[in-house]
Amino acid sequence: EPDPEPVKMRSESHSAYINFRVDRYEILENYKSNGTELASIINSIDRVKDDADLTITSISIEGWASPEAPEHYNQRLSQNRANSLANYVANKTGIERSRIEAIGCGEDWKGLRELVVATPRLLDQDKVLAIIDNTRLTLDQKDKQLTELVPPTIYDRLMGEMYPKLRRNDYRIEYNVRNFDLEEARALVDSEPQKLSVSEFYKVAGSYAKDSKEYKHVMAVAAKTYPQVVAA
Repeated sequence: EPDPEPVKMRSESHSAYINFRVDRYEILENYKSNGTELASIINSIDRVKDDADLTITSISIEGWASPEAPEHYNQRLSQNRANSLANYVANKTGIERSRIEAIGCGEDWKGLRELVVATPRLLDQDKVLAIIDNTRLTLDQKDKQLTELVPPTIYDRLMGEMYPKLRRNDYRIEYNVRNFDLEEARALVDSEPQKLSVSEFYKVAGSYAKDSKEYKHVMAVAAKTYPQVVAA
């Protein structure tokens, strides 16, 4: 029998690509694709906030920058942009700003490496990866060596195709789900199974005959919803 889950804590994570003017961090709703990106963020949060079964406990927003420019500058810029987005979210959703954490993560070198590996036809890919992986270099030294690659079209491609994908905001919504009685849980098995705990699934299954079609169905949904939980 699965352990009870007195407090059902859940979370969901997303990424957004907010466009900022060069060296700026103000949120511009009508700049490039910002209208769509900002609407997606607010809709994701409102969907949780407006669900009577859910209670938001916290929201975290991470700001990421691409490698060009000095490291300390990009760290500050990513923090300022994360702060701006957190302020925007608080204003649009009515969630207290104190419950929204803004984190400046600086330059996303891990993300750059993943993009380079995923682009096998990138000219001198091995040289680019060697620079990224060199632990003896500072981030600013890595950036400088990338700009000095010959031919310069290598760096141009990094700047034009890969760097924009690194300038993003990752956000995470954490919330609690209320507990349900048997009849409520039965109704959620097929419509919103992610709201149920494994123990609630177990109680619903136990309300049917053990070899019945309904019993087997509930057990199957539980296993599909929580494949990492041994009991399920």
